[in-house]
Amino acid sequence: METQLSKHDAQVLLLDLFIELQEQCKAAGVHYYAVAGTLLGSLRHGGFIPWDDDIDVVIMREDYDKLVSHLEKNLSEDYCVVTRENSPYYYQEYPKLCRKNKAGTPSELAVDIFVYDATDIDKKALRAFQDKALHLLYALKRYKVQKINGDEMSISNKAERFLVGTLAGAMSLKSIDKLFNKVITMSGKNNKEYITNWGSHYHYKKSTYSRSVYGTPRQLMFEGIEMDVPEKYETFLLQTYGKNYMELPPEEKRICHGNSSIGCEDADINKAEERVALRRAMFGRN
Repeated sequence: METQLSKHDAQVLLLDLFIELQEQCKAAGVHYYAVAGTLLGSLRHGGFIPWDDDIDVVIMREDYDKLVSHLEKNLSEDYCVVTRENSPYYYQEYPKLCRKNKAGTPSELAVDIFVYDATDIDKKALRAFQDKALHLLYALKRYKVQKINGDEMSISNKAERFLVGTLAGAMSLKSIDKLFNKVITMSGKNNKEYITNWGSHYHYKKSTYSRSVYGTPRQLMFEGIEMDVPEKYETFLLQTYGKNYMELPPEEKRICHGNSSIGCEDADINKAEERVALRRAMFGRN
């Protein structure tokens, strides 16, 4: 039976996960950057956006294998990293760092680790192909996984519904992942300057940035904890949310992901609170 965490406990467990990721990235020699609602929340609210319930970071594709391998080898039994490679029924484009209960179930509360791929903005046809192909492959894997789990996935577009239904019987989950990884890493020849987050729910053009936006990480405070953010974080926020990003959106757009506490049933909240308090004390924010 699912139990719902209080907002306080959910945020404590998320901060504990974030601290774990920070420490593991440092040990692995990988740069992460806090982005999206986490970055915006830091500036606008000093921490979590009140209706948000996850933490978003990005890494570069060249660091993906290094970080995932390090996490799989060095995480304690309290945590796990979930990827397409180690979890056949996982269909998201990006890995997640989750808590893990004694039964081995990953939590739905997670740090989302988006991955940026090199891209050539002049290869418009290639990028448009990637966008459509990745959307289809995501829908295809989700359809197959939900069917295996006995759930129904509704696809409103008739052509897409027909294509997904046709391909579902011809492609295995493994072959979908193999093709997905091939498509997502296509970049063209002139691929040194720009990067794209294909896992973003924003349009791919809006999620394409100059590498200089990220550059050398800068530090901001999030719930009393120092975090790394893009060097030109204002540029990131302007491109992602527009010039009024410091203004609150209308109430109907304040959407919570609705993450339950699956996988957190036996989480030690007190232990997590102590870890968060120790990290805050480093910055005099206790």
